[in-house]
Amino acid sequence: MNKVHTPTGRWKYGLLLSLSTALLWGLLPIGLNAMMSYMDAYTITWYRFLFAAVVFFSVLSFKKGLPRLRWSNSQQVIILLIACIGLCGNYILFLLGLFRIGPGGSQVLIQLGPMLVILGGITIFKEDFSGRQLIGLICILTGLALFFQHKVQEMFTSMTEYTLGVILIIGAAATWAAYALAQKQLLKRFNSQQVLLLIFIFGSILFLPTAAPGKLLALDLTGMLLLAFCGANTVLAYGCFAEALEHWEASRVSAVLAIIPLLTLGFMELAVSLHPSFVSSERITWLSFLGAIVVVTGTAIFVIKKNI
Repeated sequence: MNKVHTPTGRWKYGLLLSLSTALLWGLLPIGLNAMMSYMDAYTITWYRFLFAAVVFFSVLSFKKGLPRLRWSNSQQVIILLIACIGLCGNYILFLLGLFRIGPGGSQVLIQLGPMLVILGGITIFKEDFSGRQLIGLICILTGLALFFQHKVQEMFTSMTEYTLGVILIIGAAATWAAYALAQKQLLKRFNSQQVLLLIFIFGSILFLPTAAPGKLLALDLTGMLLLAFCGANTVLAYGCFAEALEHWEASRVSAVLAIIPLLTLGFMELAVSLHPSFVSSERITWLSFLGAIVVVTGTAIFVIKKNI
């Protein structure tokens, strides 16, 4: 008989952890965007994977919970590779796209990820698709059209840097969905921390040939702090997210995380007002902001189960 995880019911703690995750992921694109003036995308990504791999390895070693790699069939290896390539692809594609369209637009567009996960679940695992999710899907697509309305003609008539950035972020959402669907299968054999450890080790090896580790020596204090923040954010955000799922239903956690684009837009405007040279401002019109709100609302509707 398969065991189904039951949350502890400590909803206040789950809410606090969910908000912490949203705060960390809301700040991350701003930190990454600023870090791009010090390092290239591949080096930043390699350092993030290396930092996370070291931390997860240390924690699991202390807990005596390191994964045992004994495979009974090749299908499990393929699923693990899909998860590894998926999250690695998500990290690098998001960063390359972020550089071209900015933190706000990236966070709004990456909301396609949860939608693709559920659509993948419907296609692969034959899960149900409710009328509520259809409404959420329509809201997400409408919100995206509103948010990017000032760039629609450019995106569909020419291959500009902005258009390429949009394509890269859509790719990041798709690869994240592939990772999430593969992890769903891997959780039958490993826990979430073990899966992430294997992925971070894989990513550390994969991105090493394209990284320039020596750039660390050229960083000033601000660059060092930014890199430390990006690395710590990777670990803390996933840690808070995993812990939140221990105490609160996944649908409620996901609904809280839907506010991430609005947090990023708010943090970005604050950063620009306090330190204009720290991060470049994006053109956010009232119609674009309305679109972001519609995307957030649609995402929450899409991920919330009918019976919560």
